[in-house]
Amino acid sequence: MVSYYYFLIGNGRLEASLLEFLGKKDLNQGLWHEHVESWLLRKNQGDLLLVRYQELCRQTEVEVMRMARFIGLPCDEARLDWAISNSSFETMRRIEAEKGLALGPERQLPTIRKGIVGDWENHFEAAHKDVFKRYANRTLLRFGYVEDENW
Repeated sequence: MVSYYYFLIGNGRLEASLLEFLGKKDLNQGLWHEHVESWLLRKNQGDLLLVRYQELCRQTEVEVMRMARFIGLPCDEARLDWAISNSSFETMRRIEAEKGLALGPERQLPTIRKGIVGDWENHFEAAHKDVFKRYANRTLLRFGYVEDENW
């Protein structure tokens, strides 16, 4: 949610505080939990592999191999190393700095911002948590983002 907030701010699509943003009901992608849950509704339309950024960072090789198997892509150790190296946060940030991304010239902030797992905690105060919990707690629990309702 914090990443999406900074993405919208950086592209000039939003002028609001984080607290105001968390309570907005008129976002293009919907509320965070609606967006996340919507992908599960589509699983009946074809195969779906759930990949959490946290797990991708924690066990990169395992997750990349899992994704390769899911799409039927052969992935030996050399390809695995190449894929991980060429899609690392540092590489993506460098490519964005050198070539930009196809998001238009109005972009003010980098799209590849921090890539830090759990950095949302540096942005959420009690009021932010209260607003986000109100609608997203069930989804947070369901997908293992929090361990209990009292985060």
